[in-house]
Amino acid sequence: MNRRDAELARVRAVARPAGRSGVTPRPLLSRRGQFARAERHVEVPLGAGRVKILPMTDGIIDGTQPLLDEIASRLDGNGVTVAVAESLTAGKIASHLGAAKDSSSWFAGGVVAYTSETKFSVLGVERGPVVTAACAEQMADGVAQLLTADLAVAVTGVGGPGSEEGEDAGTVYLSGRAGSRRVSERLDLEGDPTEVIEATTLHALRMLVALLRESD
Repeated sequence: MNRRDAELARVRAVARPAGRSGVTPRPLLSRRGQFARAERHVEVPLGAGRVKILPMTDGIIDGTQPLLDEIASRLDGNGVTVAVAESLTAGKIASHLGAAKDSSSWFAGGVVAYTSETKFSVLGVERGPVVTAACAEQMADGVAQLLTADLAVAVTGVGGPGSEEGEDAGTVYLSGRAGSRRVSERLDLEGDPTEVIEATTLHALRMLVALLRESD
């Protein structure tokens, strides 16, 4: 077997379980107790019959999978839709919801309102400080209206490492709404920016689960 044939044989051996996608799931790994990661590989044609294998790594925050499973189960076929508005998490909550089972049938989408001006102009938040409970509540209302969603969760706060608006790093406000019901929460989180974002994502998903349970 020449070098080219050997490489192609190796590609087939790695890619065979992937089906049409060309992506092969590998066992979950742990990284500092924060992520469960699934290592995958994808084929990249290089021309002249040559193929390169590149690793792909998908991450999911520890503790979120049971929440995502429950969210998907409770929303399965009932016509209820969910939306999220995010600031410091910058799309992390939306990416987790989008990875849940049958999310295309219930996840309306999300808005990453990272700057204050985006919060004001897109979500209708009143101009002023944005690291506040009122801002989180208005973000939830704004994204629910914008995406005509039945449930919405929003987060705003200080990811760190420095303070903002006189609030320490780790200060986070969450708000959720389901119809006329509103819930809000303040978190005082510890850790570096990555840990704050992960914890905020986890708490936001827990809030969404609580809203769904109470709506039954």
